[in-house]
Amino acid sequence: MDAGSRALLEVDGLFAGYGSLVVLHGVSLTVSKGEIVALMGSNGAGKTTTMRTIVGLLKPIRGRVFFKDADVTRHSPEALVSRGLAMVPEGRGMLRDLTVRQNLELGAWVIGRDRARVERNLERAFTTFPVLADRQEQLAGTLSGGEQQMLALGRALMSEPELLLVDEASMGLSPSMTEVAFDLIRQVNTDLGVSVLLVEQNVLALELANRAYVLEKGEIISEAGPSEVRDMAARLQESYLGSAARAARKAKPRA
Repeated sequence: MDAGSRALLEVDGLFAGYGSLVVLHGVSLTVSKGEIVALMGSNGAGKTTTMRTIVGLLKPIRGRVFFKDADVTRHSPEALVSRGLAMVPEGRGMLRDLTVRQNLELGAWVIGRDRARVERNLERAFTTFPVLADRQEQLAGTLSGGEQQMLALGRALMSEPELLLVDEASMGLSPSMTEVAFDLIRQVNTDLGVSVLLVEQNVLALELANRAYVLEKGEIISEAGPSEVRDMAARLQESYLGSAARAARKAKPRA
C-alpha cells in the first residue's frame, strides 16, 4: 500500500509475544480517521498483546505498524504519545492516591511546560466530562467505576491524541455502567473527532463500531464492514452464549 493511501493506523502482519511464547500470528488491521473500530475476542485471544505492541510496550518479532503515514514499529511509547496516539489501559491505570485533577495533569506530560495549553486541555476534559469538574479535588481511588472510566478517558485526551486505543472499557463495570462507558467513547469520537480502536469481548461494543475484527488465538479470523457489524454482533453473541451454555452443562453434576 502506498504511504499516501494508508489509514490513520495500519497494522501489517504483526507477530509478537513474550520470550519464546508467540501470541500474535500475522495480525493485520486498520483504523481510518474518524472511525471507531472494535477488536473483539475472548480472554487469551491476544487483544491486549496487540494493543501493547501497537503502542510500543512490546517489540514485534515481525510485521510493521504505521501511524499517520510513518513506520513507527520501533518507536517508544513516549514518542507515539507525542505523535498523537494515546492508550487507556486495561484496568484504567489511574493513580488512586492522587486527585482527579492531578491524574489529568499527568496525562499532559507530553505538552511540557506550556501551562496555558494544559489549562485549555483541562477545561476541555471538564467540559466533556462535567462530573470530573465536580470531583477534581477528590482522590481518584474514591470514584465510582463509571467515574474512573471518565477519568481514564479524560487523562488520555490531555495529550491531544488523534487516535485513542481503549483496552476493555467494560472490565469490572455493571451492565448499566458499561453502557455509560461506551456512550463516553462515542462522545469522544463524535464531539472531539478522535478515532478509536476499542478492544473488547463485550458484544455491545459493536453497537458503536463502524468496523470490527475478531481475534482468536492470535489471528484475525473475521472482519466486518459498516453494513456487516450488526450481523457480527448477533453471531458473536450466539457464539459466546453457546459456549457459556456448553460449559454450564459440562459443569452441572449428574443426578
